[in-house]
Amino acid sequence: MRLWNKFEVIELQSINKESQQGFARYAAQMNGYQPDDHYKSKSDFFDRYLKEESKGRLLIYDRFLRKHLQKSMTILSTASGRAANELSLTQDGYQIVCSDLEHPDCLAATQKLFGEIDYQKLNVLDPYEGPRYDAVISLSLIYNFDDQQLESYFENIARMMKEDAIFILDYVGSSDNVLSYLFHDVFLKMEAYFLASYQRVRHHQKSRVEKVFHGYRRTNQDIQRAAQKAGLTLVDYEEDGPLIDFYRSLVLCRLMKYKWVRGTLNMIGKKMPYVRMGCFKKAPR
Repeated sequence: MRLWNKFEVIELQSINKESQQGFARYAAQMNGYQPDDHYKSKSDFFDRYLKEESKGRLLIYDRFLRKHLQKSMTILSTASGRAANELSLTQDGYQIVCSDLEHPDCLAATQKLFGEIDYQKLNVLDPYEGPRYDAVISLSLIYNFDDQQLESYFENIARMMKEDAIFILDYVGSSDNVLSYLFHDVFLKMEAYFLASYQRVRHHQKSRVEKVFHGYRRTNQDIQRAAQKAGLTLVDYEEDGPLIDFYRSLVLCRLMKYKWVRGTLNMIGKKMPYVRMGCFKKAPR
């Protein structure tokens, strides 16, 4: 496990000393869950929040989910947030209960557009005593947990599952390896300091670089060992999104218009893919 920090260029007069916690912090990391003009129609919603969101990451989720889920299953989604993946599936007849620490601000607009959906308040770190499901899904979540929290999380996930149920997990972000370290902790840090210096010299802006805690990066082995302790065995694994991480860089975003740069980054990105998806089965006890 490695700390996952971001290096943000911030204007001094705009720095907010108050740090967000809990659901507010998670929502902020996803750019908030406010309703907007994309809630005018279902096609507008899915074009923005399924197809465009995070450079295609949710479309990768969608393919893996549909590969393993069946419409006859009862399915629980944890940390659903805006629930774009879940809503796409329910439109095609899947039975999904959404959940999160709090109801998102967009819930009323979501229900106005899609009809009534089952959206419950659920803290996945609290001991679970609710109904059991044929499948549980977890997208863009576990990077928030330290090792002790991750262990509790997997134990609770196992309690949510019926015997022989499946658990679909997004590992969240690139694996903790040399390439991801060099990109996140060296290259992006240097780029942030260069940008702050440029703004001070060229535009006379009072800027500084702030190191912001974002979560934790782990190897596949770290995650699978923790899941195994809770009786969850990996049965399928896929990875994709080799270019997604590179969109964090202002410099690389501009350079990716050149085919040779995009091709080179694609090769590097295959060694540190942003999307890692696992399907686990609950071992009979």
